[in-house]
Amino acid sequence: MCNAHRKWEAKATFEQDGHPWAGEMIRFLDKVKRATDIARGLGRERLPPRLLAKFERWFDRIVAGGEKYCDDLPAFEPGEGRQVPSEETWRRGKFPAWREEEEEGAAAVLV
Repeated sequence: MCNAHRKWEAKATFEQDGHPWAGEMIRFLDKVKRATDIARGLGRERLPPRLLAKFERWFDRIVAGGEKYCDDLPAFEPGEGRQVPSEETWRRGKFPAWREEEEEGAAAVLV
């Protein structure tokens, strides 16, 4: 998943569902894009290690905050005729593809 899709998902989650962590994810993705654009403009292939580490810590805080926020939400109650997703499916839906890439941290977001 490219960052444009991550930002699109975060924007929808922030605007439609009101999740504050998603607004922070949008700001994060904007900063990462700006930093990588500057680095590329300077002919660098990678971000400096200290900046990358800072981005990784920021990313981890956003994901942890999002998980806490989602854990505090009331139980999902579907409308009539709708199938109830499992708790795992519901949680995974809150972080599309981000959780699977967490082991790679912010480095995965920088691709």
